Amino acid sequence: MTRLPILMLATLLAPALTACVGHESPAAPPVPVAAGQAAATQFMLKFRDGRDEQAVRAALPDLGQAAGLMLTYVRPMSGQAHVLRFPFDATNAQIEQALHRLRAHPAIDYAEPDRRVKIQ
Repeated sequence: MTRLPILMLATLLAPALTACVGHESPAAPPVPVAAGQAAATQFMLKFRDGRDEQAVRAALPDLGQAAGLMLTYVRPMSGQAHVLRFPFDATNAQIEQALHRLRAHPAIDYAEPDRRVKIQ
């Protein structure tokens, strides 16, 4: 009789526990930057030539050098865009400077913070 409750509990908790073990925690949803608030650490980037995930991953060292910060690939987006991440300890000023540098890069179509936008 004691096995049944333990098996039920294990069955209920297994998906939650396996989702936590060995996987990177999901990023917090991006929010607009207000005064005194941290900048979004994730950003959306699109190359003019529409590079795929493999090509963007291969370009990360060069992109990081152009941005002045180490970049991490997060995921592909629709429309041949990609989500990348700045270091979590980057300051707002560093992130703004890095985005400015990336926007000026001739191979990049756009680089914008990954934030929620409310349309009124």
